[in-house]
Amino acid sequence: MSTADSTTRICLIGNPHKPDVPAAFERIRAWLAQRPVRLTAELDGEAALRLAEPHDLVIVLGGDGTILRIAGLLGERQAPICGVNMGKLGYLAEYSVDDLHRHFDRIVGDARLVSHRMMLDVETQAPGAAAQRRIACNDCVIQAGPPYRMIEMSLRLDGDEVTRLTGDGLILATPTGSTAHNLSSGGPILQPDVQATIVTPICPHSLTLRPVVVGPDAVVEVVALRSNEGTAAVIDGQLSTPFPTGARIVARRSATTFKLIRHPDLPAWKTLIRKLSWGHGPTR
Repeated sequence: MSTADSTTRICLIGNPHKPDVPAAFERIRAWLAQRPVRLTAELDGEAALRLAEPHDLVIVLGGDGTILRIAGLLGERQAPICGVNMGKLGYLAEYSVDDLHRHFDRIVGDARLVSHRMMLDVETQAPGAAAQRRIACNDCVIQAGPPYRMIEMSLRLDGDEVTRLTGDGLILATPTGSTAHNLSSGGPILQPDVQATIVTPICPHSLTLRPVVVGPDAVVEVVALRSNEGTAAVIDGQLSTPFPTGARIVARRSATTFKLIRHPDLPAWKTLIRKLSWGHGPTR
């Protein structure tokens, strides 16, 4: 285990739209400026993340949505992310400001705290349009959209059509995303370091269509057979692409991994139990 030194490149970023973030950002920036690190600090740090120089650590002040946005901006140049919770649930953002100060040397120097998580390469191709390729940390969600009629899709695994489904949409989730929209739609919870893709229908018009988990090398393809005017494919709840009839999505494991720094005092399953009340029995 090493400690921070003058070669350690740290990027400090915050979500300026959260009321408590600007003041906390200034306090942490002043604190980091006194330490022997190379610091880049921008409250809304999109420009900092686009610098050619990579970072050894990205400290994110915000909530889970902020972390997903930063991971998306990093793209194929992922760096370990330490999330300081300034949002609501804070499922991915496990640290408080006090935790950041108390555990800083371990955050910087203990590689055992870095959770390497599978991401998805998602390519969307609409008829007559150029293909768009994005990386998903949580999920790619196909939503029926207005006027909210059911849509019809063909689901293919490794080139073979396995079913046609009609419903309100479809979720392709990573293990990290298994506790997000996938969970709300009845999909399974996966341990974050599992290598797999979850395929979960949203309100399918069938009693037999259930979520499935496919292996890490599976190529998942979804073709829109009948869409609505507002049908879209949404990456990590943030980037939306129209998904008209005839469009297709191809998702596969990314060569890049999402690197999240875990809290040293929280066992692997503690967050699931504490934040989502998993496994709690009935109460009077």
